[in-house]
Amino acid sequence: MKLLNTLTFILIIISSCNDDNQDCAENCINGEWVWEYSTGGFQGHTITPETEDMTWKLVINDFNYKSYINDSLVIETGYEFGIDSTIQMDTDYYRFIQLQNGTRYGITIKAEALELYEECSDCYNHLLNRQ
Repeated sequence: MKLLNTLTFILIIISSCNDDNQDCAENCINGEWVWEYSTGGFQGHTITPETEDMTWKLVINDFNYKSYINDSLVIETGYEFGIDSTIQMDTDYYRFIQLQNGTRYGITIKAEALELYEECSDCYNHLLNRQ
């Protein structure tokens, strides 16, 4: 009986870990993100790594936000999450990430895609894919 209880406990732990990891894979900002394109400006201009002749990668973990341009580290800082309201989103609220330097982006995470929204009327929205 003791062995059965132990096995049951182990199975519960394993199954809950798998669920957490799946949720994180689909909803967490942690990971490596590679820039696909950005749209914005007054004319809705689209820019890509090809049109700008540059790459952009974010590496985000529980504590740090690192931004690389052409494989060179340009920002390494802490960050925090929050919930706020803005005219750019279709809902009454949105999630944001705020870097320690004050830069703030609205965010949407959909499995393998991260969208960053700059907070101004003619700014860019950036789409990055999970690497």
